[in-house]
Amino acid sequence: MGKRLRFVALMVFVLVFTIACGSGEDTAEKPELQMGEIEFEQVEVNTDAFDELYGDSEFAAWYDENLKEEGAFSYTVGEKRYVLLSAGEKNTGGYTLENVVVKGTEDSIEITADLNVPGEGSLVTQALTYPNVLLSIPADERELVFKGFKENVQKTTEKEELLQDTGEYVGQIDPHSIEIKISGVPEEQAAKAFQLDESIREDFEERHGLQPGDKVKFSYFVDEHQRPVLKEISTL
Repeated sequence: MGKRLRFVALMVFVLVFTIACGSGEDTAEKPELQMGEIEFEQVEVNTDAFDELYGDSEFAAWYDENLKEEGAFSYTVGEKRYVLLSAGEKNTGGYTLENVVVKGTEDSIEITADLNVPGEGSLVTQALTYPNVLLSIPADERELVFKGFKENVQKTTEKEELLQDTGEYVGQIDPHSIEIKISGVPEEQAAKAFQLDESIREDFEERHGLQPGDKVKFSYFVDEHQRPVLKEISTL
């Protein structure tokens, strides 16, 4: 009888110890929530990273559905949580998002940003645009809370003297600049790089219907760094 009691007691001890160890493993595997300001990565459109994401039909449907709405929208893939911050549909270009802040609290992830709005008289693209940024943060299950945009109306700079010229469109150097061969200039000096004004950067070639070799007319100004900045362009 004593041996049987000792055996039962031993089995109970082993069972309790096993449960305790298992519980400890679960607790250790649970990710620690980030509090305060959370670092993020921005996923740029027209990059391999974005193309890979957009190749997933579910992600593409989520992105296209929310792009035209104002707010912050969440999509989780594995260990990453993608946040689409969109200003919704705008009637012109010239709108940009900056100073994005992502902050973690005990129960939620809060997101805020500044929305730059073109001022009256600003030279902007006359087309529908969808100002947005796509962010990547570590995945967790907290509620995503959009705290709204702080709007900053951009002042029209009187000192920007617009210059006009014509030439041959060579192509896009990078997302921020293009090259044009200026008309009436010797061949060895004709090619000139232009920075793209923020109001016309997004989907530049597609929006303006440009192909290398097109004859173009354009307007630009010289900024404080003595760089020519393209404001408007169209084919001849």
